[in-house]
Amino acid sequence: MAHSRVSLVLVAALLVHLTACVAEVTASSRSLLGPQQSGAVTGHSVEDTAREVTRLFEVRGYALVDQHVDAPNGERVLKYSKTNRLLAADRGDDAYTYTLSGDVGSVFYAWVTPTEAGSTVSVLGKPTLSGVEPCTHDGVTLPCARIITNQIFVEAHLSAHLEVEVAHGVLSQLALEGYALGPIPASAPPPTSDAGFVACTAARHQALLKAVAEPDKDKKRELLDQVPRC
Repeated sequence: MAHSRVSLVLVAALLVHLTACVAEVTASSRSLLGPQQSGAVTGHSVEDTAREVTRLFEVRGYALVDQHVDAPNGERVLKYSKTNRLLAADRGDDAYTYTLSGDVGSVFYAWVTPTEAGSTVSVLGKPTLSGVEPCTHDGVTLPCARIITNQIFVEAHLSAHLEVEVAHGVLSQLALEGYALGPIPASAPPPTSDAGFVACTAARHQALLKAVAEPDKDKKRELLDQVPRC
């Protein structure tokens, strides 16, 4: 998967009222459901489970935009996207006007991992704004950027409650079909993106900390130029 550069990007709605509160988008389906309710154990192969998960997302209007083997054991990661919640400028009764340049959508990741008896599947969904994926608090490392915008807008459109419904629906249908035999064990490690990206983001974080702590301006600039771009 091609990973876009991870940076601290401010994606904001334009607010007429300057005193309006802002909030950061941090919720995902996994952070709200918890790890065990975000996945399932299946009795089918990685390939069969991946095909069925893809079918269930597609009937809900989510397109498969990427899929690849993500680990030496044959784990497969799939990515689905949907951006059709167009929101126009709106004036509420309180006379605040919020203008959104872009659209609200959703992105979902599914990790299908082989086991001795079949496979496991873990699902994570989060809202997107103008195609940007927020950095969410769920213990999973993925390409992301900070999204900060009006608090009321976040609560209404970027709360991840829609993504919870979709993830729960996909996993529930897997259970109904007999694919899902039970929830992910509590001891299962969280899914991640590929190891190279995880290592790069960790190195980037440490390099930024070192640069910020450097008092000399010239050395600071040199260190910042050497920060890895993941």
